[in-house]
Amino acid sequence: MELTIRDYIIRELKEKDQKAALAYVDFLEENNLEIRKDNGDYWKDNIYYWIVYKDKCVAFIAIKDPSEPDTDWTVYSDDINDKYLLEEYVTEEEKKIAFEHIDGCRCGGGPKKMFGEDVEWCCGTNFRFNVPTMEDLTFMKKMVLLKMMEIDGKE
Repeated sequence: MELTIRDYIIRELKEKDQKAALAYVDFLEENNLEIRKDNGDYWKDNIYYWIVYKDKCVAFIAIKDPSEPDTDWTVYSDDINDKYLLEEYVTEEEKKIAFEHIDGCRCGGGPKKMFGEDVEWCCGTNFRFNVPTMEDLTFMKKMVLLKMMEIDGKE
């Protein structure tokens, strides 16, 4: 029997990190998102999940990624179209959290406009949360909702 993401969270994460991880999974399930384990060639031996809405990716979760031994779990957004990264969609608190977690890696992406501000460089995953906290969930939930709006074509 294949383990679920909840099984991995309880088995692999420190107790202090389980609360935020399980709360995030609760949110995803409450919003009818599919949490799909990636068993493709590259990720098959890792604990890596796609968060899927209408068969499109909205976010990713990695648990105990061997390429990042100092990070027990990470949540990445998918690329969010600039028109959904507007100040009108987020509170100041969410904006503050978002700017603390812009993924600046150089594996892809480029300059981007976020919440009315120019960002010099942003990875294609836009946001990256290493060992997210309960406070981080405020924007992690919003980034999923924004991507869902984009997929639905809503404004």
